[in-house]
Amino acid sequence: MPHPSKNKKRLFAITITVATTVTGWAISESFLSHYQKKINTDSAMTPGFLQYHSQFGWVLSKNWQGEHQHHDFKVNYKTNADGYRHIQTPDKSKISSTVALIGDSFTFGIGVNDPETFTSKLNQADSSREYINLGIPGYSTDQQYLLLKYRHSRLKADHYILMFYLGNDFLDNALSYPLQAEQAKPYFVLNSNNQLEPHNYPVPKAAKPAEEKTKSLSSIAYGNELPTRGVMQQLISSSVILPRIFGSPGLTDEQQEEAFNVLNSRLQQQKDLLKALFKNLKKDAVSKGYKFTVALLPGQSYVASPHSYAATFQEFVRKTVAEQAAVNNMDIIDMASRMSELKSAKALKGLLFHPNEGHLTTYGHQVVADSIQTYLSEG
Repeated sequence: MPHPSKNKKRLFAITITVATTVTGWAISESFLSHYQKKINTDSAMTPGFLQYHSQFGWVLSKNWQGEHQHHDFKVNYKTNADGYRHIQTPDKSKISSTVALIGDSFTFGIGVNDPETFTSKLNQADSSREYINLGIPGYSTDQQYLLLKYRHSRLKADHYILMFYLGNDFLDNALSYPLQAEQAKPYFVLNSNNQLEPHNYPVPKAAKPAEEKTKSLSSIAYGNELPTRGVMQQLISSSVILPRIFGSPGLTDEQQEEAFNVLNSRLQQQKDLLKALFKNLKKDAVSKGYKFTVALLPGQSYVASPHSYAATFQEFVRKTVAEQAAVNNMDIIDMASRMSELKSAKALKGLLFHPNEGHLTTYGHQVVADSIQTYLSEG
């Protein structure tokens, strides 16, 4: 029978080992969490990139050029005299039509140099069309609708492709301040006749109120109605280290179905607003004689973590946008499904997104350009 003093020594050794392990784990979690936050916020850009606009909220400064540094990249941006991303002017003698790409920072090309955006790649690959980059960082569908409504007479493009970002456009449409921006924006509400009624016009310069800063994708889309997850799922999700070991915990089919039901019940206002915006976009396209197409552009989580709550939200938005586009007889370019197919087939030739910052890489822009060119060649 072991001597009592030996048992005490063993217990003491076990206690010390456990305490050391727990302390080391806590220190590692804290360090990695701090390091990840530093990486995510490690961004610096030459001042003057954006400027206030009373009608649209903000626009790109004209003839601006500068550098943008992040942990993931170091790139240069340039804008032209019209206040859009600089592109190499193609040979006008061979051009039969003009295609304008409307979107947000993904269309603008945050994280890549001027020649690496999908708009520039399309100009390089297709000499029969001129492609224009109308991407303005932070814009949602309502601002893009206004941009097209008031700038078409000057642009006179034959074809507009709306690059609908699945990550936040759907929610930002109903907000006076975007989720990921500090500036106010114009927005619409539906009146008693289901017609778009403009608000925040002219757009105020006031700083983002504290109440608006508390809003997030999760708080708006899911609120407190998220399906209950298992203990292991919760533990891994709350850790910085565990996902690197076990991977991100995916939702079960039942949990995804529950999440879809929550989204469907909470986001009726956003669905109705999108329906009205698309109806007006189609009406303008018909009356002014240009073609209008909707492209579905996913965020990183849709491809990298397809069974996460963020990806489930994007899938809900993808289906909702595709449905409304079909109702209005708009063509659809489903890049979300295309990127997922490439991943499933293990056919990706590089990273689609910058791993920490989240925007498309040069390769990601190439995949988008290829999808658009395939669509246009088949049409």
